[in-house]
Amino acid sequence: VTHFINTSTGTNLSYNWNIDGTSYTSTDPVVSLSSGYHTVFLSTYTNGQLCDSIGYTNNYLVNSCTTYSTACQASFYTYTDSMCMTHFINTSTYGGVPSSHWYINGVYYYNPNLILSLADGNYPAYIINYSNGAFCDSSFQNVDINCANGGTTTPTGCHVNSSFYIFADSLNTGNYFAYNFSSGTGSLSYLWNFGDGTSSTQQYPFHQYAVPGQYIICLTVTGTDSSATCSDTYCDSSSVHRIAAGFQMSQINVKPMSVTGIKQVENVIGLKAFPNPIADELTIEATTSNDQKLNYILVDALGRAILTGNLNDAKVTINTSNLEKGFYSLSVTNEKGNSLKTIKLAK
Repeated sequence: VTHFINTSTGTNLSYNWNIDGTSYTSTDPVVSLSSGYHTVFLSTYTNGQLCDSIGYTNNYLVNSCTTYSTACQASFYTYTDSMCMTHFINTSTYGGVPSSHWYINGVYYYNPNLILSLADGNYPAYIINYSNGAFCDSSFQNVDINCANGGTTTPTGCHVNSSFYIFADSLNTGNYFAYNFSSGTGSLSYLWNFGDGTSSTQQYPFHQYAVPGQYIICLTVTGTDSSATCSDTYCDSSSVHRIAAGFQMSQINVKPMSVTGIKQVENVIGLKAFPNPIADELTIEATTSNDQKLNYILVDALGRAILTGNLNDAKVTINTSNLEKGFYSLSVTNEKGNSLKTIKLAK
């Protein structure tokens, strides 16, 4: 399933997408496209009048979804040597057959690592990663070059990883906690997006929703050191399961891992599902820290619960021959319906 993210700016906007000859008027359409090249146009209107458009003819490539690897994570660091040559070092992990390309100051490069002669200034730099031919992750940094003032750097680099885990309060309905696992080098800053148009720059914020609802929360962590500024964004992927289960979030309280006095849901020590990509049958195995009854729920990319059932003896094999190709989230829950662990699958 391909997500088209609209980044247009303006006032009183409306949109018309044309994707392979089909019209879509939603802001961010989600379309099931076959592998191959596709034609995509976006027209933007302000107060009903056409004001801008952008398009790609037979140039939008969708790779085979079944080779997607969840182990992929894009990362890189940079340094400038005494000859004012800037080195771009790829430190990504892929989980499959790797390939990458760079996009630096509007120019594409296809070397694994780069050495560029750049004038003093600020340069936006991206690395885009593919695993087994399928896009899997990307990372962005603003790179500052200041050779005129002796601004050479050592290859220490800049690394950040945004990560958090949300779980329900076992005593108060609608109350959710989050553990912030994020890490990085240099000076770190945080930007939480609570999914209702509000945000916070605190590391451990508390947020009360005006209206209880189904919200997806995102965290962007930015690290700054002497050589570069880098950032990473993570959004709560397990919300797909909770939306399907009809959860209502009224408040979220972010805590450090050292906090006490919170009764969490039980932890799943292990969760395995194979084969992945899914074939005609899928075997699910889960182990926990205590003896409890477990359930599973398989949710598609649109948030629909496709298959549910019990994990008898913490193991079950289910028939998946009728599943459509695409991405799925497999969650294991306890008897109260609390999500213990979620993994990504593909078919």
